[in-house]
Amino acid sequence: FHPGRLWCHCRMVYLPMSYLYGHKFVYAHANSDELVLALRAELYCEPYDQIMWAGTADRVASIDNYSPIHPFMRFANSVLNVWEKWGGAVLRAVRASGLLFAEEYMRAEDQQTNYVCIGPVNKVLNMLSAYHAAGGSTSGPEFQ
Repeated sequence: FHPGRLWCHCRMVYLPMSYLYGHKFVYAHANSDELVLALRAELYCEPYDQIMWAGTADRVASIDNYSPIHPFMRFANSVLNVWEKWGGAVLRAVRASGLLFAEEYMRAEDQQTNYVCIGPVNKVLNMLSAYHAAGGSTSGPEFQ
């Protein structure tokens, strides 16, 4: 398995998602934005603020479980959770390199497609990533 073998739309959606996750991006007004609060109430079966997120990584609805999670994947997720918490300087260095690569790749994707991108999903995520990378500025060409 290698991400290069994924369908191009998958790769181009995972790229900004990895950037946002790598920076631990959180919408600053999520707890007061009425639209976000309404979506949380509609989408989750229990109150959003009572969900124990640490235990949800391997939860899949039975109707959506086409391919059950392999025990090795559960183990790998556990190892990666420990790495995420205790990776230290090595984790920070690897992450910084990956985030720089993702940012440059998204910028190149924007330029090569005249800021249209390959699809609507990655366009929104690319714009959010560009907004974050620019420190909250919307003056760049990707926002015009």
